[in-house]
Amino acid sequence: KLFSPALDRPKEDASGAAIPGDVCAIGYRLAYKTSYTNGPSVYALYRRVVDPKTTFDDYLGSAGGVTASPQESLTSTTLWADGGVNGITADENYLVSNIVAFKVLIYELDPATQKADLVNADANHVLDSHYAYGGAAEPEVVSTNQLLYADVILTVVSDEGLKMLEHIDKIPETVDEVVALHGEVFTRRVNFMAHPL
Repeated sequence: KLFSPALDRPKEDASGAAIPGDVCAIGYRLAYKTSYTNGPSVYALYRRVVDPKTTFDDYLGSAGGVTASPQESLTSTTLWADGGVNGITADENYLVSNIVAFKVLIYELDPATQKADLVNADANHVLDSHYAYGGAAEPEVVSTNQLLYADVILTVVSDEGLKMLEHIDKIPETVDEVVALHGEVFTRRVNFMAHPL
């Protein structure tokens, strides 16, 4: 869950009036669920983009006088809900299927060494925190150092691999073996351009 400009953001409201701004609340969620009404269950990545006006009015700030801001409690507020009619995994937010792993590794500048340091996972890239900032409680805050970049990692399996995973209890291979044989890992690095003066 993050705040970012989005080129595919809603640009008009229901009445056709232009929605000003470009920064949107954006949520991604990996889920195994029916991809459409009465459709098969599939591993899929979902993406919800909230228009800039709603983002400014409801997702930023104090949420109508409540002391905690929604941006400081990304897991607990109904605005960031994963499921439900308006949640991230609603059918209309379906992005792509056959995704079996999705993670974001965040790197910061280590002030002592002046080198990039992985802050939300161990050396084997196993996540130990899902947040760069915020989360369910203040202890979820990972870093106050300068963030450098994030690696977005997707693991995709073929249709054959997906069928094998659906019947994993009936085949001799393990989940890891199926993903190794029928999967591919894609990584995209995203640089954080804004740095303090």
